[in-house]
Amino acid sequence: SPSARQANSDTSAVAELAAKSGWLGNCSRHTRQGSCAGAFGFTQFMPSSWLAYSRTPNGGAPDPFNMSTALYSTGFYLNQHRFVEGNEARMRRAYHHYNKDPAYVNNVFGNTQAIEAARQQADAQLTAR
Repeated sequence: SPSARQANSDTSAVAELAAKSGWLGNCSRHTRQGSCAGAFGFTQFMPSSWLAYSRTPNGGAPDPFNMSTALYSTGFYLNQHRFVEGNEARMRRAYHHYNKDPAYVNNVFGNTQAIEAARQQADAQLTAR
């Protein structure tokens, strides 16, 4: 089943991440901090996804508990799943790759729209001054 394959992939990824010095940051396979599904770090990557998509802006060791690294890796992940700002279908598809729950996708897309609206309003207020 897909969930069993994901579990096996994540178990293997945790072992590989643990073997790479510094890759788990504050997280170890014995004291994993994160969701009950096994996601960890600021942006809640599953171990197999972190192993595949983690990147750092400065080329150092990726740490999911470092905000810069977590956000940089999230951006890389979304880019690899063809996220295009302003293209609702592509944005939703990229969010869906991250979490298959339609409610999650709708929530994240709604938050994205709210943040963009607030940014535009702030820009308009600054321009009007």
